[in-house]
Amino acid sequence: MDIQQLKIIQQTANCDFNLTKVAQTMHTSQPGISRQIRALEDELKVELFIRVGKRLVGMTQSGKEVLDIASRIMMDVANLQNIPRRFGESSTGLLRVAATATGLSRLPALAVDFHAQYPRVSVAARQQESDEVAKALRHGEADIGIAGERLRGLPDLATFSCASIGYQALLPPKHALANAKLSLEGLARYPLLTYRAGTEERLHVDNAFAAAGLKPNI
Repeated sequence: MDIQQLKIIQQTANCDFNLTKVAQTMHTSQPGISRQIRALEDELKVELFIRVGKRLVGMTQSGKEVLDIASRIMMDVANLQNIPRRFGESSTGLLRVAATATGLSRLPALAVDFHAQYPRVSVAARQQESDEVAKALRHGEADIGIAGERLRGLPDLATFSCASIGYQALLPPKHALANAKLSLEGLARYPLLTYRAGTEERLHVDNAFAAAGLKPNI
């Protein structure tokens, strides 16, 4: 096996098993990608992907284990490639940040302080949902992730709290709650507009009402 085959396994998972997209990403042909996958499976004597006809639709348990190992190897390769830059000129380089929308909104203020200390280090940021942030970190596609509670306690990532989120209620001036002391019980009695389901911000809203035994009308 070689590094190229491990990179193909990683990219195939990242591209949701679409080999056409993998080939475009890696600037090669789709048949060549398929041959490399088959060659690695033959060498390891295991099926790495679940197939329906000629299409890949998922990973076998063996494939998932190989992907984890491949991701660690690719991260080590990237670290090796960065050694000359890190030790030749330690004040230069690129910091890759993956962040949720809320995390990304905090980045400009953080970047000001970072740039003051490391003026020759560039910062590249991209917005992703929490699960994608974790995937980017595991696959060596990001150096730092900024996300919410969903990433807390993951065994393969070092996590720590860096900020808290505050919520405000926006009400028309003549709303019944406009001059009242706000509470979850009061808010639950009226229709609410808030973040869409599935986002980190909405998770906090849902958890707060659930902890109070309330079901809001969202």
